Amino acid sequence: EAVEEAAEAVEDAANALGEKVEEVVE
Repeated sequence: EAVEEAAEAVEDAANALGEKVEEVVE
């Protein structure tokens, strides 16, 4: 269960980082 939560946190962070990168590129 803790592993799933950690995986979700990493995924959320990756998504947030991707959005920031897209904003910078634009």
